[in-house]
Amino acid sequence: MRELRKKLKKYLDKEVIDIFVIGSFLKNKLDPKDIDIIILFSKKGDFVSEKLFLISEEIGDKIHLETLFLDELFESIYFTILHEGFSVKENKFISDLMKIESKTLFNFSLEGLSNVEKVKFSQALYGRKKDGLLYHEKGESLGKGSFLIDVLREEILKAFFEKWKVKFKDRRIFVKDDR
Repeated sequence: MRELRKKLKKYLDKEVIDIFVIGSFLKNKLDPKDIDIIILFSKKGDFVSEKLFLISEEIGDKIHLETLFLDELFESIYFTILHEGFSVKENKFISDLMKIESKTLFNFSLEGLSNVEKVKFSQALYGRKKDGLLYHEKGESLGKGSFLIDVLREEILKAFFEKWKVKFKDRRIFVKDDR
């Protein structure tokens, strides 16, 4: 991230208000296919395509660029930026700047698993002595079949549920950061 930030920071100017990095690159996905970058422009103009070209040339072919204009900010991708966006300008996650924690609430059901599979699943997720996946990923159990996890770690848990063929629902939420 440090190297990417260094490359992108030089494009910040009066036309480029900020550059946000989002997606699997930030979320500890084992093999991210690309780097998702959103460039927030102050306005539309001829300079947009030139900036996009320069950035894509510098970063390479594993990049997915999106444009966002200040007057469109509260439409489209706004919540994704709030939940997982990293500001190149401020060198911080947007949620940290806003003093909120971006979490994913998972609810799941072990319906359809045998009793033995349920025990194995629970041990893998919760562990016996603070050695389960939820502990390692700094998740917070909320009771039977639900927990909170940092948004940037949600892909690991989704892959875990898919591996075990366990039905789940996930919802992104904000939690007030009392730090």
